[in-house]
Amino acid sequence: MNIRSLMRIAGQDCTQAEALKAAAAAESYIFAYCGIRELPCALERIALSMAAALLRQPGAVSADESAGVKSVKVGDTQVEFGSAGADAVMAVCRGYNEILNRYRRIRWS
Repeated sequence: MNIRSLMRIAGQDCTQAEALKAAAAAESYIFAYCGIRELPCALERIALSMAAALLRQPGAVSADESAGVKSVKVGDTQVEFGSAGADAVMAVCRGYNEILNRYRRIRWS
């Protein structure tokens, strides 16, 4: 996926780190939803579109690594993550399920 194209398509000031994070989130969702391990050429534009939508959605992608941390407990090392960003990512990606259904594979357990 071309990160410069993604940053141009997003139409806003975003950092390269945010663009990379959005691209990774879009690809991860496609891999998990479709049950595939490689991104087919036909899905590259869909992944680019998903990543651009993630960049436009407020709170979905943040370059700050600690943005999703809700609390940290030092004794026995417990870190609790907030789900606001994950919920926003899922909401955006679910909009592409109808398109992705064509590329889904059956997984045998």
